[in-house]
Amino acid sequence: MVMKTVKLGIPKEVHAIKRRAMTDTQELYNRVIRFYRAFFVAHLRIFEEKVPYTKKNGNPAERNWTAQELLTFAERHTLSTEAHPEPLMPLISAMPQAEGMPTGLRRAAINHASGKVKGWHILHKQWEHGSKKGGEPQLGEPNEPITFYADMVEYPAVDLLPQVTVQHAFIAVTLWMGGAWQKEPLPITLPQYAHDALLAAQAERQRIRAEKALITARKAPKEPWTAEERAAVRPKVWVTRSLSLYVKRDKRYPGNLRFALHVPMEKYVPTPEKAQVQFAADPGLPVVTVDLGVNRLAVMGAFALGQLLATQFISGGAL
Repeated sequence: MVMKTVKLGIPKEVHAIKRRAMTDTQELYNRVIRFYRAFFVAHLRIFEEKVPYTKKNGNPAERNWTAQELLTFAERHTLSTEAHPEPLMPLISAMPQAEGMPTGLRRAAINHASGKVKGWHILHKQWEHGSKKGGEPQLGEPNEPITFYADMVEYPAVDLLPQVTVQHAFIAVTLWMGGAWQKEPLPITLPQYAHDALLAAQAERQRIRAEKALITARKAPKEPWTAEERAAVRPKVWVTRSLSLYVKRDKRYPGNLRFALHVPMEKYVPTPEKAQVQFAADPGLPVVTVDLGVNRLAVMGAFALGQLLATQFISGGAL
C-alpha cells in the first residue's frame, strides 16, 4: 500500500463553542493516554513475559505479548463489565468524562500508551545497564492529535455536479461537547482536488464492499481466499482511512489556534522486490512517503508497522 494525506482546513469563523470542543476533546484524549501510560508503567512485567506458542512446523517457541493481548489486558483491568465488575484500576472513576468515549478512540489511546511505555522500558533498561549514554530516558507528556475512526465520522454527501474551485462543506465528527460525547458538524474548506478524491474514494469503497460480498457468498466459511480474490478487494484508487484533527499555533486565528483535518488515503501498489527483502529482514522498518501536490510542493507521511506517525506539509516557500 502507498499513502498520501489530504488536508481539509477548518475556517477561522467556526463557532467558539466548537473550537472549545475540539481542544477539550484533544485534552481529554491525551489524559486517557496518560492514564494508560501509568497503568502500563505499573505493569512493566508484561513487557518481559513470554507467551508459549507452536510454530507452523510444530516446534514450540516463545514470543512477546501482541498489541491485541496488551489491549485486552488493559481493558480487563480498567473497564467495568459483567465479567469483571470491579476492575483493578477503573478508568471511569479516575476520569468520569471517559464514560461513553468512542471505543475506537479509547483503544487508540491504549495502543498508543502501550507502545510508548514498551519503547521507554527498553531504552530505560539499556540506560540502566550502561549501553545507552546520556540522561535517564523519560516518558514525557502526551500531545497527540485525535484520530476519528469510522463510527466517529460522517462525510459530506459529495455529488457529481460541477463545483467551484473551493467550496465549503461539513464533516460531522464525535467530540466531547456540553458534557457528553456527540457528533458535531465541522465546517471544512473543500478544494476541487479534495472533492474529487473523496468522491472517487466513496465509489471505490462501495466497489470493494460489493466485491467482498460476492466472494464471501460463494465460499465456505473457512475456505481460504485465492490470490486473485485478495487482489480484487485491494483499493485500485485512493481510499480514505481514519482522519485526524491537528492543531497549530497561528496568530491569525481566534485563540491563536488553527485547526485542520488530515485525511490519510491509501491505494495498492505492488511492493518492489528490493523492498520486500528489506521488510522481511526488518518488519518494523520505518517508511517515509512523499506525495507531490498541486497547491503545495509536497506532503510527507511517516509510517511504522502500518500506522501513520506524522505528516508534514511542505510549501514552495520552505525551500
